[in-house]
Amino acid sequence: MPNLVLLDKKETIKSIQDDAESTYSKFEPLLQRMPQVASGAVEIRQAQKWLDAASKTLKQSQVLRLIKESSGLTAHDIRALWAFDKGEYYPTYEAKEVYLLKNLEAIRAPSASVHEEGYLKAVLRQVTKSKYGFNDATNIKSSEQAREFAGKLPWALNIDSYLGESNGSQFAYDIKTDYVNKLSTKDILNQSDIIRHHFIQLAASNNLHDLSSSYQFNISVSPHTAKTISSMAGLDAEGFSLAIQIAKKAESSSDDVVIKKDSIQTKPEIFQQIIKTGDTHWNNMLNGIKPSFQKTQDVDLTTKQKSDYEEVAKKYAIARMMEAKAKEAFAEARELLPQTVQGVPAGFTSPYPAVLVGSRKEFDLDSAVLALSNSDIPEHFYKSVKYDIPALIKEAQIRGVDTGKYCSLGAPDKSKVVDSLEMIGIDKSTFESSSHHVHLSGQTRGQVHEHLNELRDVVEKQYTTIEQELLGNGSLDMNSHNLNLNGDSEQSHDFAPQVG
Repeated sequence: MPNLVLLDKKETIKSIQDDAESTYSKFEPLLQRMPQVASGAVEIRQAQKWLDAASKTLKQSQVLRLIKESSGLTAHDIRALWAFDKGEYYPTYEAKEVYLLKNLEAIRAPSASVHEEGYLKAVLRQVTKSKYGFNDATNIKSSEQAREFAGKLPWALNIDSYLGESNGSQFAYDIKTDYVNKLSTKDILNQSDIIRHHFIQLAASNNLHDLSSSYQFNISVSPHTAKTISSMAGLDAEGFSLAIQIAKKAESSSDDVVIKKDSIQTKPEIFQQIIKTGDTHWNNMLNGIKPSFQKTQDVDLTTKQKSDYEEVAKKYAIARMMEAKAKEAFAEARELLPQTVQGVPAGFTSPYPAVLVGSRKEFDLDSAVLALSNSDIPEHFYKSVKYDIPALIKEAQIRGVDTGKYCSLGAPDKSKVVDSLEMIGIDKSTFESSSHHVHLSGQTRGQVHEHLNELRDVVEKQYTTIEQELLGNGSLDMNSHNLNLNGDSEQSHDFAPQVG
């Protein structure tokens, strides 16, 4: 289980924090208030052992967050438990890990990549707020519906959820940075996103917050730009401000930062499933009940199968790592190439005609909108209009309009199909079959993790060797080949940059 430090082992956890003792003393009084300790499901001695390990491993701010996260269920927890209940494949987080963490039998070790991603997300959040013209909500609104619902989901933790406000309307929003640029909305929003946003709305209502809608901002960032932003943001307050300016510039003038906004359509059945999942598993955790987590059945392979598998698996590992390195190198070259001709007017002769730098006009949308706003032009003249469909349906139903005649059915929804099968007494396993899914090990510690790191280093060095060899042996030089890109006599040509 990646990044988990199990506390059932006999070895002593070494302290990497100088203030471990003071951290422990500061937070030890909070242990008795943790629900699983207060209910008796977790003994105070185990809780103290857990806090001792956390204090030695994490910073004070991280320990406080850990205590909060361990006192209920987060959206990520619910996603893993949902997958467990539905029998879905969800490799990034297992239900068994959720139980270990909530039962205070393990802590999650700090991760440098998660730390960097936090800085990147914080910067891009500021860029998003600026681009779409909204602020963080300060005075949280409450409605009759929210007050009626409040406090009924004690396990629903309102952590890592952002509340925005624009033109008097409050909404939930989230920032997602792990998607591929230029995908359709259908491809961007996945099941985990939908569950997370429904959970956020439930947790908000549980805390007397009334939200009109929920949005997800999907952001793609080139690897080089992402590294620059996260590194600079982590320096100090001045570095963070500078990182925001760099990100804003990249978003407005290049494809290095691309932001897309998607509205989340809520469904009652998803709210109901989240409540069912949360109530069931949180009750288990407060009563010391652990589900049966089936281990993968060991199957003996023949000698030939082992040999064939190992050979192809090694090819797969090499190819995946080479692919990752190539993508990183491609993104960096694409970003650096225009900088080599910065200030040069369009129409120059490319020194290497196989690769061209195109020219295109950039439109400063933010400045243009500001000019329109300063000229008192009504916003509906230059802003796209989107309708809140669920709110319209609700209003129409209140007014007695038959909304059913405007309804059309889309593709089958897996969760609805499974629920419908359960209603008529058919087990979903009737329609299930096993298939193989190929992926690199997700371990972040141990022998397999170390082996993959060593292999990655070797692959990257080999990639660099190949790159340097091709650059140095003349095989990429245009004048070393009888190339005729225009189809006429062998002579030099001027190549105008492509537009677009």
